[in-house]
Amino acid sequence: MEEQENVTVSQVAIKFGLYLGAALVLFSLITFITETSSNTAVGAISYVLILVGIVLAHRAYKEEGNGYMSYGQGLGIGALVGLISGVLVSIFTIIYTQLIDTNYMERLKDDMMMKLQEQGLDDNQIDQTLAMMDTFTNPVLGFFTGVFTYVLLSFLFSLIISIFTKNNEPEF
Repeated sequence: MEEQENVTVSQVAIKFGLYLGAALVLFSLITFITETSSNTAVGAISYVLILVGIVLAHRAYKEEGNGYMSYGQGLGIGALVGLISGVLVSIFTIIYTQLIDTNYMERLKDDMMMKLQEQGLDDNQIDQTLAMMDTFTNPVLGFFTGVFTYVLLSFLFSLIISIFTKNNEPEF
C-alpha cells in the first residue's frame, strides 16, 4: 500500500485562498453592479464567505493529510487564505474602481455625505470625514489596507474556528 504524502499548510491555503478570492471577487462584482457595496447587510455576506472558506480549508487539510491539524496550523491556514484572497480582491477592486467604473468612488463619497448629513453632522465635520475618506481611496493605500483587513479578519475568525476544527495528533 502506498503511503499518503502529507499536504502542507501552504498548499491548502493557496488553493483555498484562490477559491475564496474568486468567490469574493464575484461577490464584489455583483455588489458593484447592483450598487449595494455600501449596504452593511449585503456586506455581511462576505464575512460568511470568509468563514466558510476557512472551515473548508481546515477540513481539506485534515482530509488530504493525516487527519490531524493543530491549533497553530489552523491559524496559519486561515491567515494565508486571508492573505491570498485579500490580494485578489484588492487587485480587482483597484481595477474596477480605477479603470472600469471611474465614478464609483465619487458615488460612494456622495452616499457618505448624505448619511453624514442625516446623522446631523455640521459641514465642517462632514468635510473632515470626506477628506479622511479621500486619503483612504488612494489605490496603493487601498490595496494594502484591503489586504491587511482580509488577513486580520481571517486570522481573527481562525482564532475561533480553529478551536472547533483542530484535531491534535496523539503524542505517543
